Amino acid sequence: MDTRDILDELCTSECLDVESFFACDALPTVNSLRAGVSDVLGVLEEDVLGVMKRLYKERLHKSMPRSVVEWLKGSVPSLNNRVNNFDLCFALGLSFEETKVFFEKYFYSLAFNYKNYIDAVYAYALKNHKDYAFVEECLASCKMEEVRDFSDTSTVEIEEYVLQCTDDGLFVAYLKGHCLSRELFYARARDEIKGFISLFGFSTQASLHEALMGFNFQLNEKELNHRVFLPKEFVASLPNDGTLGRIVNDRYESYETLRKTLMILSFYDFYKDASQDGFEDEEEMIQNLMDFYEEMDQRLLECGFTSMYVKNPFDYLLLYCAKSESPLHTFYELNDLRFEE
Repeated sequence: MDTRDILDELCTSECLDVESFFACDALPTVNSLRAGVSDVLGVLEEDVLGVMKRLYKERLHKSMPRSVVEWLKGSVPSLNNRVNNFDLCFALGLSFEETKVFFEKYFYSLAFNYKNYIDAVYAYALKNHKDYAFVEECLASCKMEEVRDFSDTSTVEIEEYVLQCTDDGLFVAYLKGHCLSRELFYARARDEIKGFISLFGFSTQASLHEALMGFNFQLNEKELNHRVFLPKEFVASLPNDGTLGRIVNDRYESYETLRKTLMILSFYDFYKDASQDGFEDEEEMIQNLMDFYEEMDQRLLECGFTSMYVKNPFDYLLLYCAKSESPLHTFYELNDLRFEE
Protein backbone atom coordinates (compact mmCIF):
# COMPACT_ATOMS: atom_id res chain seq x y z
CA MET A 1 0.00 0.00 0.00
CA ASP A 2 1.55 3.33 -1.05
CA THR A 3 1.45 6.70 0.70
CA ARG A 4 -1.62 7.97 -1.12
CA ASP A 5 -3.56 4.78 -0.38
CA ILE A 6 -2.79 5.04 3.35
CA LEU A 7 -3.76 8.71 3.39
CA ASP A 8 -7.04 7.92 1.61
CA GLU A 9 -7.69 5.08 4.05
CA LEU A 10 -7.04 7.41 6.99
CA CYS A 11 -9.45 9.98 5.57
CA THR A 12 -12.24 7.44 5.08
CA SER A 13 -11.71 5.44 8.29
CA GLU A 14 -13.87 5.74 11.38
CA CYS A 15 -12.76 8.42 13.88
CA LEU A 16 -11.42 6.50 16.88
CA ASP A 17 -10.42 7.74 20.30
CA VAL A 18 -6.81 7.17 21.31
CA GLU A 19 -7.39 3.94 23.27
CA SER A 20 -9.52 2.40 20.49
CA PHE A 21 -6.97 3.44 17.86
CA PHE A 22 -4.14 1.55 19.52
CA ALA A 23 -6.38 -1.36 20.49
CA CYS A 24 -7.24 -2.03 16.84
CA ASP A 25 -3.56 -1.88 15.83
CA ALA A 26 -4.18 0.79 13.18
CA LEU A 27 -0.62 2.15 13.17
CA PRO A 28 1.53 1.15 10.15
CA THR A 29 3.95 -1.68 10.87
CA VAL A 30 7.36 -0.71 12.24
CA ASN A 31 10.02 -2.73 10.44
CA SER A 32 13.31 -3.95 11.90
CA LEU A 33 16.33 -2.53 10.08
CA ARG A 34 18.48 -5.49 11.11
CA ALA A 35 15.88 -7.91 9.74
CA GLY A 36 15.74 -5.91 6.50
CA VAL A 37 19.51 -5.99 6.07
CA SER A 38 19.43 -9.70 6.87
CA ASP A 39 16.91 -10.26 4.07
CA VAL A 40 18.98 -8.27 1.55
CA LEU A 41 22.18 -10.13 2.42
CA GLY A 42 20.59 -13.56 2.81
CA VAL A 43 22.30 -14.13 6.16
CA LEU A 44 21.10 -14.73 9.70
CA GLU A 45 20.35 -11.62 11.77
CA GLU A 46 23.10 -12.47 14.25
CA ASP A 47 25.62 -12.36 11.38
CA VAL A 48 24.49 -9.01 9.96
CA LEU A 49 26.89 -6.80 11.91
CA GLY A 50 30.00 -8.73 10.96
CA VAL A 51 29.04 -8.96 7.29
CA MET A 52 28.21 -5.26 7.09
CA LYS A 53 31.49 -4.23 8.69
CA ARG A 54 33.28 -6.22 6.00
CA LEU A 55 31.18 -4.68 3.21
CA TYR A 56 31.92 -1.16 4.44
CA LYS A 57 35.63 -1.94 4.20
CA GLU A 58 35.35 -3.60 0.78
CA ARG A 59 32.89 -1.27 -0.95
CA LEU A 60 33.27 2.06 0.87
CA HIS A 61 36.87 1.65 2.06
CA LYS A 62 36.05 2.90 5.55
CA SER A 63 34.79 1.67 8.89
CA MET A 64 31.11 1.50 9.71
CA PRO A 65 30.09 4.59 11.78
CA ARG A 66 29.15 3.98 15.39
CA SER A 67 25.60 5.23 14.83
CA VAL A 68 25.02 2.61 12.10
CA VAL A 69 26.44 -0.10 14.37
CA GLU A 70 23.85 0.91 16.97
CA TRP A 71 21.06 0.83 14.37
CA LEU A 72 21.98 -2.75 13.51
CA LYS A 73 21.96 -3.60 17.21
CA GLY A 74 18.38 -2.37 17.52
CA SER A 75 18.36 1.40 18.13
CA VAL A 76 15.97 3.58 16.13
CA PRO A 77 17.54 4.67 12.80
CA SER A 78 17.64 8.44 12.35
CA LEU A 79 18.11 10.81 9.42
CA ASN A 80 20.33 13.21 11.35
CA ASN A 81 23.20 12.50 8.95
CA ARG A 82 21.73 11.28 5.68
CA VAL A 83 25.18 10.25 4.44
CA ASN A 84 24.97 7.36 6.93
CA ASN A 85 21.60 6.25 5.52
CA PHE A 86 22.76 6.39 1.92
CA ASP A 87 26.11 4.75 2.73
CA LEU A 88 24.31 1.79 4.25
CA CYS A 89 22.36 1.33 1.01
CA PHE A 90 25.57 1.76 -1.00
CA ALA A 91 27.37 -0.85 1.10
CA LEU A 92 24.46 -3.24 0.54
CA GLY A 93 24.84 -2.79 -3.20
CA LEU A 94 21.28 -1.55 -3.65
CA SER A 95 20.17 -0.01 -6.94
CA PHE A 96 18.51 3.40 -7.28
CA GLU A 97 15.01 1.92 -7.12
CA GLU A 98 15.93 -0.50 -4.32
CA THR A 99 17.32 2.41 -2.28
CA LYS A 100 14.00 4.26 -2.56
CA VAL A 101 12.13 1.19 -1.31
CA PHE A 102 14.65 0.60 1.49
CA PHE A 103 14.34 4.19 2.76
CA GLU A 104 10.56 3.99 2.85
CA LYS A 105 10.49 0.61 4.57
CA TYR A 106 13.26 0.98 7.15
CA PHE A 107 13.96 4.70 7.54
CA TYR A 108 10.27 5.72 7.21
CA SER A 109 11.19 8.46 4.77
CA LEU A 110 11.18 9.21 1.07
CA ALA A 111 14.73 8.79 -0.18
CA PHE A 112 15.61 11.85 -2.20
CA ASN A 113 15.07 15.58 -1.70
CA TYR A 114 16.92 16.65 -4.84
CA LYS A 115 17.49 20.23 -3.72
CA ASN A 116 19.77 18.88 -0.98
CA TYR A 117 23.17 18.30 -2.59
CA ILE A 118 23.80 15.14 -0.53
CA ASP A 119 20.64 13.49 -1.82
CA ALA A 120 21.32 14.65 -5.37
CA VAL A 121 24.84 13.19 -5.35
CA TYR A 122 23.67 9.76 -4.20
CA ALA A 123 20.73 9.78 -6.63
CA TYR A 124 23.02 10.55 -9.59
CA ALA A 125 25.63 8.01 -8.47
CA LEU A 126 23.08 5.23 -8.02
CA LYS A 127 21.23 6.05 -11.22
CA ASN A 128 24.48 6.03 -13.24
CA HIS A 129 26.16 3.14 -11.41
CA LYS A 130 29.08 5.21 -10.06
CA ASP A 131 31.49 3.88 -7.48
CA TYR A 132 31.84 5.25 -3.97
CA ALA A 133 34.98 7.23 -4.85
CA PHE A 134 32.82 9.39 -7.13
CA VAL A 135 30.38 10.02 -4.26
CA GLU A 136 33.18 11.08 -1.91
CA GLU A 137 34.72 13.39 -4.52
CA CYS A 138 31.38 15.11 -5.22
CA LEU A 139 30.50 15.53 -1.56
CA ALA A 140 33.93 16.96 -0.74
CA SER A 141 33.74 19.35 -3.69
CA CYS A 142 30.33 20.69 -2.67
CA LYS A 143 31.35 21.01 0.98
CA MET A 144 34.23 23.31 0.01
CA GLU A 145 31.92 25.63 -1.93
CA GLU A 146 30.98 28.94 -0.29
CA VAL A 147 27.47 29.17 1.15
CA ARG A 148 25.23 31.13 -1.20
CA ASP A 149 21.65 32.36 -1.34
CA PHE A 150 18.81 29.99 -2.05
CA SER A 151 18.41 28.87 -5.63
CA ASP A 152 15.08 29.63 -7.30
CA THR A 153 15.17 26.31 -9.13
CA SER A 154 12.32 24.08 -7.99
CA THR A 155 12.90 20.65 -6.50
CA VAL A 156 10.99 19.09 -9.41
CA GLU A 157 13.24 20.80 -11.97
CA ILE A 158 16.37 19.63 -10.16
CA GLU A 159 15.02 16.08 -9.96
CA GLU A 160 14.33 16.01 -13.69
CA TYR A 161 17.85 17.21 -14.49
CA VAL A 162 19.61 14.84 -12.08
CA LEU A 163 17.70 11.81 -13.35
CA GLN A 164 18.31 12.51 -17.04
CA CYS A 165 21.92 13.71 -16.80
CA THR A 166 24.69 11.21 -17.64
CA ASP A 167 27.69 13.56 -17.91
CA ASP A 168 29.70 13.82 -14.68
CA GLY A 169 31.10 17.27 -15.43
CA LEU A 170 27.73 18.75 -16.31
CA PHE A 171 26.18 17.17 -13.21
CA VAL A 172 28.80 18.61 -10.82
CA ALA A 173 28.47 22.08 -12.38
CA TYR A 174 24.67 21.92 -12.10
CA LEU A 175 24.91 20.64 -8.53
CA LYS A 176 26.99 23.63 -7.42
CA GLY A 177 24.62 26.09 -9.06
CA HIS A 178 21.28 24.72 -7.95
CA CYS A 179 21.54 22.40 -4.92
CA LEU A 180 22.04 23.53 -1.35
CA SER A 181 23.86 22.43 1.79
CA ARG A 182 22.33 20.91 4.89
CA GLU A 183 23.56 23.90 6.91
CA LEU A 184 21.68 26.37 4.71
CA PHE A 185 18.50 24.31 4.97
CA TYR A 186 18.90 24.10 8.76
CA ALA A 187 19.21 27.89 8.92
CA ARG A 188 15.93 28.23 7.02
CA ALA A 189 14.23 25.69 9.31
CA ARG A 190 15.41 27.59 12.39
CA ASP A 191 14.08 30.85 10.90
CA GLU A 192 10.69 29.22 10.27
CA ILE A 193 10.58 27.87 13.82
CA LYS A 194 11.61 31.22 15.32
CA GLY A 195 8.92 32.90 13.24
CA PHE A 196 6.26 30.65 14.75
CA ILE A 197 7.60 31.16 18.28
CA SER A 198 7.53 34.94 17.84
CA LEU A 199 4.03 34.78 16.35
CA PHE A 200 2.58 32.81 19.26
CA GLY A 201 3.99 35.26 21.81
CA PHE A 202 4.37 33.02 24.87
CA SER A 203 6.36 34.59 27.70
CA THR A 204 8.58 31.52 28.29
CA GLN A 205 9.68 28.47 26.32
CA ALA A 206 8.14 26.31 29.08
CA SER A 207 4.69 27.84 28.56
CA LEU A 208 5.03 27.44 24.78
CA HIS A 209 6.03 23.80 25.21
CA GLU A 210 3.00 23.19 27.42
CA ALA A 211 0.70 24.73 24.78
CA LEU A 212 2.28 22.64 22.01
CA MET A 213 2.55 19.29 23.80
CA GLY A 214 -0.10 19.47 26.51
CA PHE A 215 2.20 19.04 29.49
CA ASN A 216 4.89 20.94 31.40
CA PHE A 217 8.21 19.26 30.62
CA GLN A 218 10.01 20.57 33.70
CA LEU A 219 7.30 19.32 36.07
CA ASN A 220 6.68 16.00 34.34
CA GLU A 221 10.10 14.97 32.99
CA LYS A 222 10.71 12.36 35.70
CA GLU A 223 7.31 10.77 35.09
CA LEU A 224 7.92 10.13 31.39
CA ASN A 225 7.42 6.47 30.62
CA HIS A 226 8.49 5.38 27.15
CA ARG A 227 7.36 1.78 27.68
CA VAL A 228 3.88 2.53 26.40
CA PHE A 229 1.85 2.18 23.24
CA LEU A 230 3.71 4.91 21.40
CA PRO A 231 6.43 3.66 19.04
CA LYS A 232 10.02 4.76 19.63
CA GLU A 233 9.93 6.50 16.26
CA PHE A 234 7.27 8.85 17.68
CA VAL A 235 8.81 9.73 21.05
CA ALA A 236 12.45 10.03 19.91
CA SER A 237 13.71 13.60 19.35
CA LEU A 238 10.51 15.34 20.44
CA PRO A 239 11.12 18.98 21.43
CA ASN A 240 11.19 20.23 25.01
CA ASP A 241 11.51 23.78 26.32
CA GLY A 242 15.31 23.47 26.25
CA THR A 243 15.13 22.49 22.58
CA LEU A 244 13.05 25.56 21.78
CA GLY A 245 15.49 27.80 23.62
CA ARG A 246 18.48 26.38 21.74
CA ILE A 247 16.77 26.92 18.38
CA VAL A 248 15.90 30.52 19.27
CA ASN A 249 19.56 31.10 20.12
CA ASP A 250 20.74 29.50 16.83
CA ARG A 251 22.39 26.55 18.53
CA TYR A 252 22.64 23.14 16.88
CA GLU A 253 19.72 20.71 16.89
CA SER A 254 19.52 17.49 14.91
CA TYR A 255 17.60 16.89 11.68
CA GLU A 256 15.00 14.79 13.49
CA THR A 257 14.43 17.36 16.25
CA LEU A 258 14.19 20.31 13.84
CA ARG A 259 11.77 18.43 11.58
CA LYS A 260 9.49 17.36 14.44
CA THR A 261 9.60 20.79 16.07
CA LEU A 262 8.65 22.48 12.80
CA MET A 263 5.81 20.00 12.25
CA ILE A 264 4.41 20.40 15.77
CA LEU A 265 4.55 24.20 15.57
CA SER A 266 2.83 24.08 12.17
CA PHE A 267 0.20 21.69 13.56
CA TYR A 268 -0.46 23.99 16.51
CA ASP A 269 -0.69 27.05 14.26
CA PHE A 270 -3.09 25.32 11.86
CA TYR A 271 -5.39 23.79 14.49
CA LYS A 272 -5.23 26.07 17.54
CA ASP A 273 -8.50 27.81 16.64
CA ALA A 274 -10.27 24.44 16.42
CA SER A 275 -9.05 23.29 19.84
CA GLN A 276 -12.17 24.41 21.72
CA ASP A 277 -15.18 23.85 19.47
CA GLY A 278 -13.91 21.18 17.09
CA PHE A 279 -15.16 20.85 13.51
CA GLU A 280 -18.79 21.04 12.50
CA ASP A 281 -18.81 17.96 10.27
CA GLU A 282 -16.59 15.22 8.87
CA GLU A 283 -16.32 16.88 5.46
CA GLU A 284 -14.79 19.98 7.06
CA MET A 285 -12.45 17.75 9.08
CA ILE A 286 -11.20 15.90 5.99
CA GLN A 287 -10.74 19.10 3.99
CA ASN A 288 -8.69 20.60 6.80
CA LEU A 289 -6.63 17.42 7.04
CA MET A 290 -5.78 17.58 3.33
CA ASP A 291 -5.01 21.31 3.52
CA PHE A 292 -2.71 20.72 6.48
CA TYR A 293 -0.99 17.82 4.69
CA GLU A 294 -0.27 19.89 1.59
CA GLU A 295 0.82 22.99 3.53
CA MET A 296 3.10 20.92 5.78
CA ASP A 297 4.58 19.05 2.84
CA GLN A 298 5.56 22.27 1.11
CA ARG A 299 7.06 23.75 4.26
CA LEU A 300 9.16 20.64 4.89
CA LEU A 301 10.57 20.64 1.36
CA GLU A 302 11.42 24.35 1.56
CA CYS A 303 13.43 23.65 4.72
CA GLY A 304 15.33 20.70 3.26
CA PHE A 305 13.39 17.95 5.04
CA THR A 306 11.74 15.00 3.39
CA SER A 307 8.03 15.20 2.56
CA MET A 308 5.42 13.93 4.95
CA TYR A 309 5.45 10.16 4.69
CA VAL A 310 2.40 8.39 6.03
CA LYS A 311 4.28 5.19 6.88
CA ASN A 312 6.49 7.19 9.26
CA PRO A 313 4.94 6.62 12.73
CA PHE A 314 5.33 10.28 13.76
CA ASP A 315 3.87 11.65 10.53
CA TYR A 316 1.03 9.14 10.63
CA LEU A 317 0.10 9.88 14.23
CA LEU A 318 0.11 13.63 13.60
CA LEU A 319 -2.29 13.09 10.69
CA TYR A 320 -4.36 10.75 12.87
CA CYS A 321 -4.74 13.65 15.32
CA ALA A 322 -5.73 15.94 12.44
CA LYS A 323 -8.47 13.42 11.55
CA SER A 324 -10.29 14.07 14.84
CA GLU A 325 -12.92 16.51 16.03
CA SER A 326 -10.39 18.36 18.18
CA PRO A 327 -6.88 17.75 16.77
CA LEU A 328 -4.88 19.48 19.52
CA HIS A 329 -6.79 17.68 22.26
CA THR A 330 -6.13 14.35 20.54
CA PHE A 331 -2.41 15.19 20.27
CA TYR A 332 -2.38 15.96 24.00
CA GLU A 333 -4.03 12.59 24.64
CA LEU A 334 -1.24 10.88 22.72
CA ASN A 335 1.33 12.61 24.87
CA ASP A 336 -0.58 11.57 28.00
CA LEU A 337 0.30 7.98 27.10
CA ARG A 338 3.92 8.83 27.85
CA PHE A 339 3.03 9.13 31.55
CA GLU A 340 0.87 6.03 31.93
CA GLU A 341 2.17 2.97 33.77
